[in-house]
Amino acid sequence: MMRSMAMLVMLAAAWATTDARGDKPMLYWTQTDFHSGSVQRSPLTGAVGVYRTVLRDIERPWGMVLDLKARKMYWVDYALGVIRRANLDGSDVETLVSGIKEVFDLDID
Repeated sequence: MMRSMAMLVMLAAAWATTDARGDKPMLYWTQTDFHSGSVQRSPLTGAVGVYRTVLRDIERPWGMVLDLKARKMYWVDYALGVIRRANLDGSDVETLVSGIKEVFDLDID
């Protein structure tokens, strides 16, 4: 039971886009276990095991969404009760909203 629950959390969010230069299709996702989390990305080439960690040491990432026009990614850090954003390469992390509870997902309007 615990193992299947961990896998569910690890695969909670995935989105397709292009890389930071805009030339290759990329897949972004949040990955977490019961201790820490990260944001990962991989080219959509079908190569198994080819991925890059974009951000590390996120408490409990969840609900990723991308703004391709602004070249930003947004996610919820469930454990800290914040919504954050960063550039697609993981630079310039900002907290946009804090003090929220039990938010799992978000979207851009």
